[in-house]
Amino acid sequence: MSWSQILIALALPTALGLLVAWPFWHWKQIIVGDAVGAGVAFALTLGLIGLSYVTQQRENEQCVAGLIHCVSRVDAHMPFLLYAFFGIVDACAIFWIGLIVEERQAPKTWQTVEPAVEK
Repeated sequence: MSWSQILIALALPTALGLLVAWPFWHWKQIIVGDAVGAGVAFALTLGLIGLSYVTQQRENEQCVAGLIHCVSRVDAHMPFLLYAFFGIVDACAIFWIGLIVEERQAPKTWQTVEPAVEK
C-alpha cells in the first residue's frame, strides 16, 4: 500500500459519511445522521477492501500465467486489516462529530444542570 492509498482510505469514507450525515444533523435527527454516515463509511471501506482483493487476485493470476515476476507476500492480508481499521476510525470520527453537533444544537437549559443538594 502506498501513502496515497492510505490517505484516500482515511479521508474519502469520512468525508462522504459526513456529507451524507450533515442534512440529518441539520434536521436535528442526530442518531439517524450518525447511523447513515457510519453506514456510508463502512460501505466505502468494504469497497476499498474489495478493490484491494481484486487487485491481488489479478496479480496472482498474472504471476501464475508467467506475465509478471512472482513476489512472495507474507502479509497479503495486511491491506484488508488496515482498511478495516480505518473504517472503524472513520465511523468513530463521524459519531464524535455528531456528538459535537448535538451539543451545539442543544438548548442552553440542558447544559446547565445543577447537582441536587439533599437537606
